[in-house]
Amino acid sequence: MSDILTQTIHQIELGIFNRFVQIATKYHLHYVATGGTLLGAIRHHGFIPWDDDMDIAMLRDDYQRFLKIAPKEFKNDHYFLQTPWSDHNFALSYAKILDQNTFIEEH
Repeated sequence: MSDILTQTIHQIELGIFNRFVQIATKYHLHYVATGGTLLGAIRHHGFIPWDDDMDIAMLRDDYQRFLKIAPKEFKNDHYFLQTPWSDHNFALSYAKILDQNTFIEEH
């Protein structure tokens, strides 16, 4: 992946994360960075240069509340909560927040 593309992806991820934080703060939901996101924050003071996602964990009760709240919160903006219930072809057991203004095609 080119440096420019990686930087662009990281900026989009930060936008998604900032929107997530707004919702989490508004509803008093707790979350922590995990995986490569936590490692990048500590070791790289930001993103791991080649990492292309953010890893956020929540307590089960907060996560269940977020799953109910997010679709309403995202209704009037360009973010979308992708889950097995919103997308029958979604094969993951956890939700993802997508920026609907972004499309990346891998070859």
